[in-house]
Amino acid sequence: MQPARRQPIQPPDWMQALEHALEGAWPRPDQGPPPFGVWLDDGHPPTKQIERVPSVQRVERAGVSVTAGPALLSLAAVALWAVGVGRVNLRGVNDLGLASVLPLPVLAAPVMATAGFVWTLSQRPPRRSMLLLHVVALVVMLYGMNAMVEPVPGPNIVWRHAGIADYIARTGAIDPTIDAYFNWPGFFTLTAFLSGAAGLGSIASMAAWAPVFFNLLYLGPLLLLFRRLASDWRLVWLAVWLFYVTNWIHQDYLAPQALSYFLYLLILGILVGWFGTDRAAVRFAPAGVPRRPRSPATPRAVQSLSLDAVRPQEGPFQRAGLMVIVIVLFAAAVPSHQLTPFAILAGVTALVVFGRCSARGLPWLMVVMLVAWITFLSAGYLAGHLSELSGNVGQVDTIAAANVGNRLRGSAGHQLIVYIRLAVTALLWGLAVLGWLRRRRHGQDNMTVTLLAVAPFPFLVLQPYGGELLLRVYFFSLPFIALLAAGLFLPVKGAAASWRAAGAIGLAVVVLLGGFLFARYGNERIEHFTTEELVAVRHLYEIAPPGSLLLAATPDLPWKFQDYASYDYRTVASLKSSSESRGGDLVKPVLGIMRQYRRPGAYFIVTRSNRADTEARGILPPGSLDRLEQALRRSSTVQLVYANQDARIYALRAVGR
Repeated sequence: MQPARRQPIQPPDWMQALEHALEGAWPRPDQGPPPFGVWLDDGHPPTKQIERVPSVQRVERAGVSVTAGPALLSLAAVALWAVGVGRVNLRGVNDLGLASVLPLPVLAAPVMATAGFVWTLSQRPPRRSMLLLHVVALVVMLYGMNAMVEPVPGPNIVWRHAGIADYIARTGAIDPTIDAYFNWPGFFTLTAFLSGAAGLGSIASMAAWAPVFFNLLYLGPLLLLFRRLASDWRLVWLAVWLFYVTNWIHQDYLAPQALSYFLYLLILGILVGWFGTDRAAVRFAPAGVPRRPRSPATPRAVQSLSLDAVRPQEGPFQRAGLMVIVIVLFAAAVPSHQLTPFAILAGVTALVVFGRCSARGLPWLMVVMLVAWITFLSAGYLAGHLSELSGNVGQVDTIAAANVGNRLRGSAGHQLIVYIRLAVTALLWGLAVLGWLRRRRHGQDNMTVTLLAVAPFPFLVLQPYGGELLLRVYFFSLPFIALLAAGLFLPVKGAAASWRAAGAIGLAVVVLLGGFLFARYGNERIEHFTTEELVAVRHLYEIAPPGSLLLAATPDLPWKFQDYASYDYRTVASLKSSSESRGGDLVKPVLGIMRQYRRPGAYFIVTRSNRADTEARGILPPGSLDRLEQALRRSSTVQLVYANQDARIYALRAVGR
């Protein structure tokens, strides 16, 4: 008795309309020879390998335009960008961020690089070395912007990380009672060692080019991961390109999240590549190619695999070694970041539960490692914050308000930036859904990609994570969302690109690039620091004895980079009395807490970035900071001890004066 034949999935009407609109964008596979080395549905390779290398005469005729043309276009884009960023005046930045002062050459450069990339992508076969050149050029332009235009590295959290690493390097100790960061000291211990080995005075000196470094570091795991999830190199590289033009989260600065994200990608890449089941491979059956009868000895699971998507056939010792590497990488992630190990666990568990990973015992081992660390090595933090960590579980409205609602306040420009971020996210996710549907219609298996894309989303019902959980969920799902979105434009392997397909890719990327510049650099007025601000903070450390109160309007300033545990750091925005005051009167709460620290001393610093923060985000009532400074100047107990163009420092007068 013959088994019932599966009926093909019928797409909805709007999907059929989309197919008709894109008809002809990619030639059908039966209009040309089948791709090189493709496994047919019967499980056997073709009897003859199709020659893919063009003739020598054709290469000689088209050599300049095919190879040198796109490369020169990207190199010219980098040169144009480098000249343009040298003309940026940060003094003119408004609440729309860095895009408000970028000259036309800087805006045009990524578009030129995109044109070179699409040009190379449309070739058959695409030259991977040229695609790599375009990607590196894009990363330098998009993520090297801060290093080229800012005299002082930012954001403010970088300086705090420098202070933690400095404390570990000087004392050789890790004190979990100082704050939460010392309960996950892996990254800070590593940076302390590296800065000492390199002879650097502070890790802040490494911060300027950290986004470029980390994004280039991500490229290897991304290629490994995408290559095991897609059999078409064009799809792989387009997904990489979409990843970089939509990674606006700004979690790639010198921070534990940046390093642990590399571990996240690498662990998933190894598991999908060497421990993924056959069902995880991309399904592809080229139309128009005659099928041979299936051999009874051929396993059914192998019949729809393309040759270059087959998993490497390592022996048991090699697989054991790879599993040891995975365990070591996870062991490095556990003490380095609070959230990333749980994201790794979620992704691995999803693969195992749905039969896409053969390492069935790995999630249990990861749980044991996580529980052991939290129970024994971060017990102090857990005991003091247990109610905070568990109090919002399931409260979706509270979590949504912290991640979205609370950000939609402040100046009109700042709110527009938030809306642009939401729009870019919605656009990318929409492209991913369409790509998923189109790949599904072509018979391609999306289950592994889908599982990894949705695995981080359950975190949204656990806790707000300081209002950043939605950003982190976007970050963890981004590689797989980008791969699904790329599938909308490259659904069929082996077909040469037409001008219509190239235009669709270029248009989508240019729109995303425009959103990237606003979404990523929309807080530049707040997050960049001037040389005068850093000089003022250094002077503050020179005059403030250990144990003093260091009070700032907001946390956005370059401080905490030295003597991390020697001072009491506070902000006006966090004072309980300030939220209860009426009419923006901050004088009483500020003077009240400063008098509590008369000995050894109390200092209040106001910087340009503090003012930008209060105005853009609406942290303090309008005009309250100006009124506070006026009152401090008139006060008989406070004096101005330092001032420059961008910062002022106030201190309590000595007793008896």
